[in-house]
Amino acid sequence: MYITPADRPIVDTVERAQYSFEELVDLINAATGRTLVLFTARAEMDDCVERLRDLPAAGGFPWPLLVQEPGIDKQELIDSFKTDTHSVLVGSKSFFTGIDIPGEALSLVVLAKFPLPKFDVLCRRQIEHWRKRKFPKWYEREALQVFAQSAGRLIRTSGDHGLVAILDQRVTRAGENVFKTAKLGVDALGSGVIRSTEDVRKFLADRS
Repeated sequence: MYITPADRPIVDTVERAQYSFEELVDLINAATGRTLVLFTARAEMDDCVERLRDLPAAGGFPWPLLVQEPGIDKQELIDSFKTDTHSVLVGSKSFFTGIDIPGEALSLVVLAKFPLPKFDVLCRRQIEHWRKRKFPKWYEREALQVFAQSAGRLIRTSGDHGLVAILDQRVTRAGENVFKTAKLGVDALGSGVIRSTEDVRKFLADRS
């Protein structure tokens, strides 16, 4: 498990973004592609894809880029990702579950934001509903379920290996509710935590 250090510069072009684009690129390069990048917000994903598409012109991003876009068949996208073992697949919520990518094509799953349920009217009603029934942790349970599902994209067979990376800066702040929820999820996975891209590079190189 990789968790972002607290000093990386956060994207400033999209409201409420919590990840560092530079850190994301460093991690993808450390994994030599082979990365599934997951977003909870479409605006953040579109901004990231635009930035990634600008990188090859500068020679800093040699990995084929596959993007979940309107009109593109999801299974064809997954098949392309499996075939090109150094590609990068960028997707949104529908890619958190229900996709199977065993083997060397996937070594790194990146969460740009910890997957908390959208805190809208319906969500608040659900929280109140379950609180009245003596279940005060409904919101946290929903978040941890999605987190576990997204992490589960990585290890599909006994021979698979790799890392899950959380880039959400809020998980570094002890006073944030996201910190507390993410800690529960990380502890449940039982994985050690690293915080440098060089450690990511060494970990993946040792297992390639």
